[in-house]
Amino acid sequence: MSARQGEQFAALGGAAISTQLRLGDLLIRAKIVTEQDVAKALQRLSLCGGRLGDNLVAIGAITKDQLEKFLHRTPREPENIAATGLDEADLLALLLKLMYVNRLQTVRQFADAIKLPYNIVLELVRMAVDRLYLQNLGARNSDSLIDLARTRAAGSSSTPSIACTTLVRLR
Repeated sequence: MSARQGEQFAALGGAAISTQLRLGDLLIRAKIVTEQDVAKALQRLSLCGGRLGDNLVAIGAITKDQLEKFLHRTPREPENIAATGLDEADLLALLLKLMYVNRLQTVRQFADAIKLPYNIVLELVRMAVDRLYLQNLGARNSDSLIDLARTRAAGSSSTPSIACTTLVRLR
């Protein structure tokens, strides 16, 4: 956060937190520091410079160890598309772009490229097949993307697994 942003925040009395996820916002959400702590640290930042985290440590709002643990924590894995906080159309577009640019052919490759859990990528692939963005070119047994889409359309509770050798073509 720049000194100018710190001044703007202090001018607002520290009451307004931006919708962007900045370190101060994240620390407040995690209930590690208060809005007043962030406001004090931002005032100090505008005078002395440095980083917000270092200024929070300097004013005693947080310890260096707490800050390091917070910065290096592992986020929880999203359970579904909605839990990612991203629009499904944007995720689908990103997946298709990655498939095209990197010449990806299997769902495992898709998941590795987009860095999302397999079940979320599988749902994106289902959406792509349903919308006819993807077409199956070959698969083992009944693991094709077309069968996957038909199973979903029929409302079957059993989800066929997609073989790692499934090849797809972007339409």
